[in-house]
Amino acid sequence: MTNYTLDWDEWATPTINGPTWPDVMQGFAYAQAYLHPNLLMAALVRAQGEAAQTLGQHSGLPHQGLTKQPQGVDYLQSDRLVWQLDIARLGDQYWQQQDPQMVLQVKAFCKGINTCRQEHPDRFDSRFANVGVITPPMVMAHVAHILVGFQVMIRQPSLVQWMQGSHPVMPSWSDFAGAGSNACVIGPAKSQHGHPMLACNPHTQWDVDLNTFVEVRLNVAGQGYVGATMVGWPGLLMACNAYQGFAGTVNTQSSLSFYQLTTNNDAFAVDGDEHHLERQPKQIKCLQKDGQYSSHEQVQTWSQRHQAFVMAQRQVVDEQQLLLMAYAGRPYGQTLRQLFDMTSATSLASFQDAQQQHQLPMFNILYAGRDEGDNQAHIQYSFHTMPPARDKGTWADWWQVLDGHKSSNICTGLTPYSALFHHQDSASGWYQNCNDSPYSCTLPSPFDPLDYPAG
Repeated sequence: MTNYTLDWDEWATPTINGPTWPDVMQGFAYAQAYLHPNLLMAALVRAQGEAAQTLGQHSGLPHQGLTKQPQGVDYLQSDRLVWQLDIARLGDQYWQQQDPQMVLQVKAFCKGINTCRQEHPDRFDSRFANVGVITPPMVMAHVAHILVGFQVMIRQPSLVQWMQGSHPVMPSWSDFAGAGSNACVIGPAKSQHGHPMLACNPHTQWDVDLNTFVEVRLNVAGQGYVGATMVGWPGLLMACNAYQGFAGTVNTQSSLSFYQLTTNNDAFAVDGDEHHLERQPKQIKCLQKDGQYSSHEQVQTWSQRHQAFVMAQRQVVDEQQLLLMAYAGRPYGQTLRQLFDMTSATSLASFQDAQQQHQLPMFNILYAGRDEGDNQAHIQYSFHTMPPARDKGTWADWWQVLDGHKSSNICTGLTPYSALFHHQDSASGWYQNCNDSPYSCTLPSPFDPLDYPAG
């Protein structure tokens, strides 16, 4: 017996009605699993580093039903990266951080997926029958996988350039020609009927599995919400209610720090003091066509001194050089809580309170709305990222691969939200972002580069 109703329009967009948020989240999960059964399940096992074990090394081509990607997905390569970045354990850690309200919602979301699997087993690839009950840590790992993966994708050209022996250069539009996002808000003074307006188009690549969005209408105890999110997410990434709406675009940020190290038997020096890398081997299983499993070793390597994982290595003459990646936002796992409070906000003040949680590791957020109560209209631009606290240099400096043997390059702590870009009710009457710099969010620019931290 469910405590929600699920209806579909002619475009297969679900509408879920229920008395509480957990009820509606259960229905939303059921709808996602019914619409995208194999994409959803593949995303969840990928975040556990178990896609190759479940499905084999390669997804096959789109007509075979597991993927939308034209060349398919190498699940073994995906599992290696997930293990390299310890994503599954990050899901466990994030689950432990959830407050009671989010615990109920994520548990209900899992129940919706598991119920759909039970009631419609024919919609799922038969290999997913070997996957047990979907649990909250699995869902949280998927959320972490998306957020970390987006940031690694932005820096992918830097990784390639380092492996080729060159210095990373600033990204250009050609590096991301197949992806992008844009949004704009118009204040009441610039709209024909005096209402604030929001328009957005995330247009992530249609043929990338983990970038698949799902649209939904939610009615919770008579309150309506419309929005979209990534398949497998128990909450909205872009949303509007009766009072306000917000949208996100991928931002130009440097929350990741890259370090180069030279080691000797896993020992290295920072300012002359000796430290050691920590290695943990993992045997990744891969399903073969005969039903047996091959085993592939992947070593997860961590530097406690840098709070960073080893991402790559190269040989330069007689010297082995390692490339490490640090992510300052890694310990902070309440992204869903912040997004829920942003979705539920009924005024700019309550929306800003949600933003102060500083749990959103990326995205430009554009807001338009009228406050409940006094009916005042507002628009806002804000820039969300989680870079470490940096007291020197420029954004371009921190984009480079840093000398990991110097403590002055190793940043700790987190830049506070108050130090990031945010501005409301511009004199121009509009804000926009198309993955460009915050300095061009409106004209004239409301930001002075001297007022903002490096990176």
